[in-house]
Amino acid sequence: MLTSALFKLLVLPAVLIAHHYTTSPPVGPPGPNDRVYSWQIFDRCARVVGLICQLFVVFSLICESFLAVSIAFSGPMSPASSGVENTLCPHPRADLTALATVSPLYLLALVIVFVGCIGRLWCYNALGHLFTYEVTLRPSHTLVTHGLYRWVRHPGYTSLFAHLAGMILLHMAPGGWNHECGIMNSMYAWFVGGWFFVIVFSVISLSRRGEVEDSILRAEFGIKWEQYRSAVPYKFVPGVI
Repeated sequence: MLTSALFKLLVLPAVLIAHHYTTSPPVGPPGPNDRVYSWQIFDRCARVVGLICQLFVVFSLICESFLAVSIAFSGPMSPASSGVENTLCPHPRADLTALATVSPLYLLALVIVFVGCIGRLWCYNALGHLFTYEVTLRPSHTLVTHGLYRWVRHPGYTSLFAHLAGMILLHMAPGGWNHECGIMNSMYAWFVGGWFFVIVFSVISLSRRGEVEDSILRAEFGIKWEQYRSAVPYKFVPGVI
């Protein structure tokens, strides 16, 4: 149990860093010469949405790390546990030692989280200064078709969706803070519910945004974009959608 707790203490900061890079804009806001398209609410608050996700993840991972190490060294919580532990884990399961362990589903969640982050960083590298949080056309805009863009037209969104799915699974899997501490039955439920809402809102908005970006690029690059679309017919997942 101690080994698993120490593993969490090492890996959860890495998860936090991965989440930061996955949900943070790689470049600054658009400049005065850029053409920005804001046709839905999400386009005007994308940076705020990313910050909200980061704040929740910071809080939840700190809670989980503290509890895992505390339980590993002090044993399962009891009515005599410290006020901090009882506050961070308001409705613990009968055997809270699971919080200091790593289940197979928890490991799978970690893999998905890091794979999504790697995919997102790959897209940042492929697009360079063209990767913005806003739907933007820059004066020097080019049609990028290398990297992950060889297989799907919007791999940045696919990678983000995978990463967010991994983060949800990480919290819901056995050994996760949400699963082991009954968070949805506590005062933190609104916090977690708000995080879920932000994720669903983001996924729906970004899925729709993919269609808008296709339309803008079609108008900008014409036949070149049509050739790219013929070569890469899928938006998010090869062979699926």
